[in-house]
Amino acid sequence: SIGRYPRASARANVRAWLAAGCAALVRMSMQGVNSAGTYFEALRAGRPDDCACMDCEAPNPQWASVTNGIFVCLACSGRHRSLGVHVSFVRSLLMDAWKPEQLRAMELGG
Repeated sequence: SIGRYPRASARANVRAWLAAGCAALVRMSMQGVNSAGTYFEALRAGRPDDCACMDCEAPNPQWASVTNGIFVCLACSGRHRSLGVHVSFVRSLLMDAWKPEQLRAMELGG
C-alpha cells in the first residue's frame, strides 16, 4: 500500500479488490443510488473531513484525485491535473464516468 491508495500485487488480490468495488456498486443500486454524484454525497455524509478540499479546505469540493483518494476544489483540481495523471488522476464528481475500481479507491481513501 502506497499512501492512501491500495496496491494489489497478486492477481487474486486484484480480483478481490475489484469484486469489492463491484459489490459496492451493487449495494448502491439496491439502495437507490444511481449516479456517482449521489454515491459521493452518501460517502461524504459519513466522513465530515471529506466535505472540504484536502489542499485548501474550500467547502464542498466537486473534484477528486483518484490516485490519492482525496476530494479537491476546482482550483486545486487544476493544480493536480498539471502534475500529470501518473501523479494525480483527477475526475469530476458529477461530470465524469467512474469505474467501479475508482469508486472503491475513493471509498478506501479520503
